[in-house]
Amino acid sequence: TSGRAAISALATELLKDPNLTISFGPTTVEVAKSSDIAYTRGTYSMTMTDPKSKKVINDKGNYVTVYKKQADG
Repeated sequence: TSGRAAISALATELLKDPNLTISFGPTTVEVAKSSDIAYTRGTYSMTMTDPKSKKVINDKGNYVTVYKKQADG
């Protein structure tokens, strides 16, 4: 999925799922001395309804989020 409209449509459908639960647990937070870039790393768990099988599925994994300071701060 790419493009703003496609991602928005996917998110809208996902949020309609009554079984949807998502939790994130950061394990590492690093900020550069210059404060212009940072990242978090951690684990997540998600429960949702599979759109094809209509069965409830559970997913667990790892994530990384990168933050870059923009010109407006």
